[in-house]
Amino acid sequence: REKGERRTRRKQYVLVNAIDVKIRNSAGVVTFLRQQGALCVRGNHDQSCQRNISEYHKTSGGYNLPEKYSYIRDLSEADILWYKSLPLTIRLPELSPPILIVHAGIVPRVPLEKQKVDDMLRMRRVKLKRLKKQRRTCSFGRWLYQKLTFQKIDGGNDSEGFETFIEPDPSATPWAKEFSVGGGCSILPESDESPHIFFGHDAKLGLQQEPYATGLDTGCCYGKSLSGAVVEINLDSTWDAKIISVNAKAKYDAFMKKKCI
Repeated sequence: REKGERRTRRKQYVLVNAIDVKIRNSAGVVTFLRQQGALCVRGNHDQSCQRNISEYHKTSGGYNLPEKYSYIRDLSEADILWYKSLPLTIRLPELSPPILIVHAGIVPRVPLEKQKVDDMLRMRRVKLKRLKKQRRTCSFGRWLYQKLTFQKIDGGNDSEGFETFIEPDPSATPWAKEFSVGGGCSILPESDESPHIFFGHDAKLGLQQEPYATGLDTGCCYGKSLSGAVVEINLDSTWDAKIISVNAKAKYDAFMKKKCI
């Protein structure tokens, strides 16, 4: 929301987490968000749901929906159009620093247009790939080889040299921490400044507050807490964020027979 005179203040709800299949009334959540004019990035469950929506309507309702997506039958046409339009990212490049919203993660030092869809939907951790063992060469030959293959002289790897992990791996680092190393990464085509990224997905790690990334999934559906960031935009396009958390009233995923990841 914008700071300023009370009559010009506006609110906009933006969701980072998937519209969860672990709760009882997923269809009602979709309808409520659409009616409120909320913005939402596409999550891993949303991606799967969209595929099931396509199959269901392709067969005029004859497709055998998985139980966790049975709520598709209760979605109106307006709900489906809204749901299928969910973007992978929401960008606010005009702010300082710019804001980027994504469901799961962004691979550090990789331009946004080169990010893989599966990483943005499911990734939690990253690890630099090991360089292939080089043949012995003279110092000049080694220097020339590193230059031609875009390797750093200190033994690091190029900007796309990360392995990504869906599940926690003791040898890997939370991507948000790696992204913030060295002052963030300029990845947006509209800005030379590193964005601050708001994301969800990683309930196991909980609230993550790094210099250039904030993780807001604190496991509400598992009975933990619901967290959000209230972002106030100043007249000079800078912004301030305040984290608010409330305890969950129930363990909502208990309504489902299977736990979804």
